[in-house]
Amino acid sequence: MKKEQMPQPQATLYCSGLFDGLPLKVEPEKLPYRCLVEAVEPVFNQEMPLELVRQIHNQQLFGNIEPTDKLPVGCCIGYFDVVARDPKCVSVLKHEENLPIYRVENAHLFETPIPVLHGRTDVPLDKWMPSYVAHLAHPSLNGRTLSVPVNEETFSLARDGFTFLMDFTPEVEAIILSDEEDDSDPISKLRLFCGNREKWFNVFVDFFVELDENDETVLYPSVVVTSCPQFRLSACIKCREQL
Repeated sequence: MKKEQMPQPQATLYCSGLFDGLPLKVEPEKLPYRCLVEAVEPVFNQEMPLELVRQIHNQQLFGNIEPTDKLPVGCCIGYFDVVARDPKCVSVLKHEENLPIYRVENAHLFETPIPVLHGRTDVPLDKWMPSYVAHLAHPSLNGRTLSVPVNEETFSLARDGFTFLMDFTPEVEAIILSDEEDDSDPISKLRLFCGNREKWFNVFVDFFVELDENDETVLYPSVVVTSCPQFRLSACIKCREQL
């Protein structure tokens, strides 16, 4: 049985099935194999990949994971299967270049994390604790209505005139900029939902001129692309509560 130490919230993101690739310095002796994930203290630094920063913010915004300071550490939180070497898989766990990427599948979270003391768990690793597959909520676009899952705090703060921030991950960009050649406004309404509750907003239609990373002018209807803390590109949607 192998075990991989990962800082939070990366550990939770992997065990939730968000990433499908794992970089490894040492080639596995045998594939496939099951890997236990031990969550350790968060590590934030300037070398953290931009994609990871964006994913952390969005997954917390969507309510898929708890805020980083509330995530468990010093325990095994789940597992996944390392299946085969696959450079096409997505990995943002480590920053070393030229490491081979291995595909991971079958990610599970334990219902109750397994404590780790002096590097050892207090239960035999061959006796798996009850686990589950995480359900990840994602935004969707239906016509000109953008539906976005949000956490409890964001839902409670959403009101007339608020500004909604969502990071430009590849998944989000594919949704809200899916019709770039259309001169009409791609989004006219925003639906925020938390559980079985929802709020509807009309989206202000404005055009914003910004400079991209190459100092070239870009124009987006209804969506502001701007530099934010940690140099994130964010989708900023100005909203008015629907009457």
